[in-house]
Amino acid sequence: MNVVRLLLALIAQTAAQGSQLNCAGYDISVQPRSPSFGGVSGFYSIAKGISDGLQTSLSDKTLKDINSLVFGDDTTTVTTGQVITDVVKSQAGAIVFWSIGFVIILAALIFGFTTCCCQLCCGSKNEEDETRSKLLGGIYVFLLVAAFAFIITGIIIFNISATNLYSAIDNEPTFSNAIQNDLNRTLINGTMQMTCTVNQTTTLTFNNIENILSTYSTVMFANVSDQVGLTKLNQDNLTVISQQIDSTVDAGTTFITDANQFLNAGGAKNCHDQVKKLLDIVQQNQVALTAAQKQFKNVANPLEISLQNINKNIAATQNQVQQQIDSSIVQMNSAQADIASSMDNVQSAVNQTIQEIQSVVNALNSAQRDTVTWNGYGVVQNSVRAAMTTPSAIALFFAFLGVVCVLVGLLLPSYSDSSRGVASVVTLVGFYAVVFLTVIAMAVASSSFVLGWGLSAVCEPVFQDPSFRFFNVIGKNITITGFNGAPPVFVNISDIFIGCRNNQTLFETIDGQALLSTQLIDQQLNLTQYQEQVDQQIDSANFNLTIDPNALQLLQSFSESLQKSLEATAAEQPFLQACTSDDASKLKTDAQNYYTQLTALTASTNELYIDVYNVSNSNISGILKTQNDVQFNLAYTSINSSINGLIYDLSNNVFKCQPLYQIYENSGNVICQQFGEPIHGIWAAAGLAAIMFLPLAIVLLCTYRWLRKRSDVETWRQVGGKRLSRHEVGTLRSNALDEYVPSTYPENFFPRAYASGNSVYPETPYFDTITTQQPIPRIDTSYPPADEGERWRSDEAWGSDDSERPAPSVHGLRRRLEMKKAVWILAFVVAVSAFDSQLNYGCNSKKCTFQFVLPEEVARYVDPAVLTTQLSQITRNLNTLTNTVGALGNVSSNADQFNSTFYEKEGPVENQINLLAASTTNASSNVNSTLKRAQDANAGAAMFPDIIACFKNSSAPSSQCLAATTTVAPTTVKLTTLQSLGTTVKFTGSTTTGPTGGTTISPGDVTTGTPVTGKTSTITPAGGSSTQSSTVTSATTMSTKQTTVAPG
Repeated sequence: MNVVRLLLALIAQTAAQGSQLNCAGYDISVQPRSPSFGGVSGFYSIAKGISDGLQTSLSDKTLKDINSLVFGDDTTTVTTGQVITDVVKSQAGAIVFWSIGFVIILAALIFGFTTCCCQLCCGSKNEEDETRSKLLGGIYVFLLVAAFAFIITGIIIFNISATNLYSAIDNEPTFSNAIQNDLNRTLINGTMQMTCTVNQTTTLTFNNIENILSTYSTVMFANVSDQVGLTKLNQDNLTVISQQIDSTVDAGTTFITDANQFLNAGGAKNCHDQVKKLLDIVQQNQVALTAAQKQFKNVANPLEISLQNINKNIAATQNQVQQQIDSSIVQMNSAQADIASSMDNVQSAVNQTIQEIQSVVNALNSAQRDTVTWNGYGVVQNSVRAAMTTPSAIALFFAFLGVVCVLVGLLLPSYSDSSRGVASVVTLVGFYAVVFLTVIAMAVASSSFVLGWGLSAVCEPVFQDPSFRFFNVIGKNITITGFNGAPPVFVNISDIFIGCRNNQTLFETIDGQALLSTQLIDQQLNLTQYQEQVDQQIDSANFNLTIDPNALQLLQSFSESLQKSLEATAAEQPFLQACTSDDASKLKTDAQNYYTQLTALTASTNELYIDVYNVSNSNISGILKTQNDVQFNLAYTSINSSINGLIYDLSNNVFKCQPLYQIYENSGNVICQQFGEPIHGIWAAAGLAAIMFLPLAIVLLCTYRWLRKRSDVETWRQVGGKRLSRHEVGTLRSNALDEYVPSTYPENFFPRAYASGNSVYPETPYFDTITTQQPIPRIDTSYPPADEGERWRSDEAWGSDDSERPAPSVHGLRRRLEMKKAVWILAFVVAVSAFDSQLNYGCNSKKCTFQFVLPEEVARYVDPAVLTTQLSQITRNLNTLTNTVGALGNVSSNADQFNSTFYEKEGPVENQINLLAASTTNASSNVNSTLKRAQDANAGAAMFPDIIACFKNSSAPSSQCLAATTTVAPTTVKLTTLQSLGTTVKFTGSTTTGPTGGTTISPGDVTTGTPVTGKTSTITPAGGSSTQSSTVTSATTMSTKQTTVAPG
């Protein structure tokens, strides 16, 4: 029972100890401290990624040198120059990237110097003889705007980054103090967690075990005495038993005497038999009791002596065992101290780890203090901003001016030559200024990149390497003393940071089970030796009860005899008590007294026999050793359970050191992000702006050359001592031609001129085959520009006197031919306009082309083959006409041949046009829904002779016929089919409305092919004096009832 009670006490105490574990209330959490820069964070990340990506792994020697330089180890053998040299040699990618800036600087200097030399020494191309390209001007505007955008973006980010950097420097104490506070709080609370756990686990456990073992020997021997009956035997009093024997014998004698007297006196007959039977039993017992009374002393004396010896041996052994227990308690106290020492070693490892973080914080504080207290700090701040902002502002200014100049050149092409010269000079000055500023801006960008690159060279291996190779290379190990003299444990700081990053406990991170384990504690306690010593003490003691076997047999026989006597007495006792005779009352009292004495004696004798038998037959030494093993095993179990619980808590719950890693990471964030990212932003933004300087300079130089060229409107020629623009040429009157070319004339028919000496030659605008030009006298530019009412001088304006009329020049004749062709094309446009058709005609680069587009609703009823044949024929006839004009050469010397040949070739063209109109008419007649459109088309075709008549016979200027718009009323149009030459048809009339008036032609008969008489024109060669007359006969005539020329 005592063993069970002890076990329950141990379990209860361990459970109570576990319930008191409440060490998780210490806050050791640390929040991440990562800076945020708003919208520029993405730009910073890109710049930092570029710088970090250019980093290559440094050699082990270089890393050790960096550690010596940064953390102050072995500074006597390592110099800053040596470290920089080693780092530069290993960073080929960064050097190449850094060299780009110097390449750009060199390119800018060479480019600017070369351009200057070419302008000063070699001269420049005469761009004034060339025409500007609008497309190229638009491209220049786009490039200038793009350069402007990149530069202004870069300079904005540059100034934001500079502000962020200066703010970080000024607020560095705030960052370092926050890290320091986190560090102190984590250390204090983490240490308290560990101390609390160790104390409440080990200290409480060992104290409980010590309390238990302090009474271990007493409890153990008491348990054994109770178990073997020795305690009860010690409680058996042999003297009392001897006295009980005497009392029982005396009571028996009294009963015998009184019973004999009762029987001799002839007492109550009804009780006689009961008394007789009981008397016989008592007399037999008396014999046995009298013999036992004599022999009991021979048994009791040796038994008492042996029992005394056993008690002495037990007391001696108990004292010896307690001494061994006290020694084990001392050893447990030593083990407890060793465990506490191990925790102190762990704490020392923490402190060594924190020293690295403390070094970073101290370095930050020192650098910040030295920076802000430096007298030139403010000057450096302003100089850095000005070094980049000023060149960028100047570059932006010239980029803006370049855009303005090009836009003015595109939108206002007629600005004066002086304005153009100013604009080109501005862009040229901008070119040289930007080239010079490229050197400054790129130098700033390259210098700031070196700073950012150097920062990446430190941050990448120290703070950003997930394997923490830096600490492995520099051999930054922590030595932790082992438990109770065990071999020390060497832990690298990288292992601690990796474990803490994975949210492990500090105990697990440093491989704490190599420092503290149940095996180590068992070895330290070594309770086995004390257990064995106790066993030896038990074995050396005599715990055997010495008694004669005959005495034990006698005691057994006596006990059995008494038991039988008691049973017999008990069987007769009730009958005697039932006797009602007054004479038997005293006898009954005697019998009851005898029975009582015999009962007590029998019980005592039986107990004595049993106790003696048990003690004499028990293995007290074996029982003591077993009890010893149980007690020590309970102690082992309790201690091991506590230590295992402690190790489990230390490995899984106590002081998870992720906050330590977070503090280290926060330190890296302050250096590499709070300070580093703005530095990366500075060099990247400066580089973004600076790298656009050279392209901007190139675009400004191209803009300068573009501005020196003529616009397509401002086509000027050097005539004598004057330069005449295209607009000015359009408003001149030629004394030789005596014609006025209005400025509103259609651009496709504008006759250009070019200079050769003192003569002006007409430029061939449409026909490549006309190559012969005749010199024209100089153009008089003294008169003012003509107003809107000016007209070309017609045949009637010269009167009948042709002597003053100048001979027609090739210039004027060619223009008339072009106007004649325009009349044909206009007829096509009018004919198909009702169908929403198109006949596109135009000339470019001395080539004339036309395109006839037929609507789908008409085309489906027109034979494509016929239409194609007709259009092809028109093309061939036009080409024949063109070749004829070109083959005539100097037509002024052979006017008759020209006229006859011209109209001979013109006739087929007109016939083919009539056939085309007829085909369109036939197609439209098949569809009712398109009848109205077909009527309009045929009416338009009928207008074709009107326009020819207007051009040839009207006194109005021919430009009015070309610029006129013919309106045909749909309700008054009569479908007319063009006939071949020599056929008379009905003409319904038309109204021609022009920009300056109108022409109305009344209905009448139209006869084709009838020659006109009485009309002659005289063509006088420009270089001769004779006059040759010829008759110009029109291919068609038109008889009208009325011709009205609206005033213009």
